[in-house]
Amino acid sequence: MPEYTPATSTQLQPLIWCVIWILTCWIIVSFPHRLDRWASISLLFTAGYGAFKTSADLSPDDTLNEIYTRFILIGGSHILHLTCKSKGRNGGLREMDHIDAQPCWSPWYRGYKLVFNCRGVATPWEAPYLWRGVKHTWEADRGLDRPARSSASQIARLNPSATAAKQDQCSESSSPQTTIPSDAHKSQPPRLFKQGRWAAVATRIAYFVLNFILLSCAYEFLNPSTLFDIVPNPSTDYTREKEGILRRFILQFFFPHSKYTLLTAPTPVTTREIKLRIFLALEYVVGDYLLLSLYTDFFAILWLSLGIDEPWEFPPFFGDITEAYTMRRFWNMFWHRVIYRSFNAHAALISRYVLRMRQRTPVTRVINGLLVFGISAVMHAMVSARFGNSCAWGRSMLYWMWQPMAFVLEDTVQAGWRRGLRSKVRRVLGESGVRVLGRGVGYLWVVSWMVWEAPKRTFALATCKT
Repeated sequence: MPEYTPATSTQLQPLIWCVIWILTCWIIVSFPHRLDRWASISLLFTAGYGAFKTSADLSPDDTLNEIYTRFILIGGSHILHLTCKSKGRNGGLREMDHIDAQPCWSPWYRGYKLVFNCRGVATPWEAPYLWRGVKHTWEADRGLDRPARSSASQIARLNPSATAAKQDQCSESSSPQTTIPSDAHKSQPPRLFKQGRWAAVATRIAYFVLNFILLSCAYEFLNPSTLFDIVPNPSTDYTREKEGILRRFILQFFFPHSKYTLLTAPTPVTTREIKLRIFLALEYVVGDYLLLSLYTDFFAILWLSLGIDEPWEFPPFFGDITEAYTMRRFWNMFWHRVIYRSFNAHAALISRYVLRMRQRTPVTRVINGLLVFGISAVMHAMVSARFGNSCAWGRSMLYWMWQPMAFVLEDTVQAGWRRGLRSKVRRVLGESGVRVLGRGVGYLWVVSWMVWEAPKRTFALATCKT
């Protein structure tokens, strides 16, 4: 039997810094009216730096450590966004608060509703369409005939020291303190949105098991040797020339005997290369979708079982994939939106106060998009570099900078389509035919773009020589 070895202080450091990081963020959003903005930012960066520097040693599982490192950076951006929005002693985060916030709520409970809530669920700044068919949670019928989430028993779970009188205030039908947008209207949400507590826990357990099985299958079978009977050779398959494909494809199939083709002798586009590109695109989407959904289900089960949240406060981590018929909609409607508000807010600050650009113009929209994905590129590079990839700050960052270019291309094509071509096609196919045609072309475009761009994210990191 192996001898028991107690953990050393060095081994405990990552866990200690994790606790410090979470508590610091929680305190900042719980007591915004008592903390100076710069004091909050100083505390945030100090705790975030300690957590980031020790994140790679949190557990023996590198995948968990990588997710945790991303959580530190994205969570830090989220808290920084809230800190910049805080009005300090003149109201704190009241305008950013939960839509059901009551005067009786403990500061810790109010902070809890914001600290992990990067998507702004149930707040006035909520990312749209987190639930299928529901633009914002305040627009949906939440079944308010059931006992409200802010009941005395739920407040007592998180704040046992609250007085009976204060808890009783939450049992009364006092109106929320947060202003809900005036255009709110009721819409019918999915079934999970309105489920009871234990029914939702059971549903989430089922999703957790399903995602675990699918993720296990992906780890076992989602590889090029199983899918396409290919074993990649990085030295020949992941070359820099093969990061691009359009120029080589055009020369090979349309100008095979041109002088330029004969002089440059580009590497031929092969079926093997196309298959590898398809695999890389599929691996990225499927892997993150299943893994991050699994984490979401785990925490939903935990918090719902404790009774301090309602089922409607846990929308799926990813949106409806059928809505991803443009790259803009892929990122805005389907992919997770944990960076949606904070990164956009930081990008707007840079374009407004550093670049001195007037907001809400077509040019600023493009620049802000570039800044958002630029921040995302920096974040992903920091994570890769933290785990030892010395090429993280290289050309793989361009993968993220290409995304707004897809948006510009889509806007240009759609503008031309709407100006005249759409009406001509509608006369032939009808309105429903135009819709089907548009969706079909859109899906084909999204798949083609992702197959084209996949190597730009992977090859430079996979062939890095440290």
